[in-house]
Amino acid sequence: MLLKRQFNKKGEVAHLDVLIGQDVGKEWHPSQRVIDGGTAEGWLSIADGKVTIKTAPDADDHVFEIAARPGFYCCHCGELLQAGNEAAQAHVAENHSGEESPDPSNPAGYRQDNFTRLVRVS
Repeated sequence: MLLKRQFNKKGEVAHLDVLIGQDVGKEWHPSQRVIDGGTAEGWLSIADGKVTIKTAPDADDHVFEIAARPGFYCCHCGELLQAGNEAAQAHVAENHSGEESPDPSNPAGYRQDNFTRLVRVS
């Protein structure tokens, strides 16, 4: 998704234009920097477990449900784990010992997501 800021006469961000993917995909994985920047500039809001991108006045806003926040996740069961490699390794050893990781990209059986996983609602 490519977003372009549109400014008002005061130089403030008024809204965003979605330039690529008017039919925005079902998921979006913005970094914490994008979330923080969008909130600070006013084109992104978070409320009731949803993230909204404010678009042009004549267009529909893009609304996403927060499916997962940044952190360590088990590749076997999807559980959000305590922060840190040691806690993640302990979870895998205690709960999935001897099982091959279902995610070939994460052979240790856990992964660290550095983004928020959002699912498109409208």
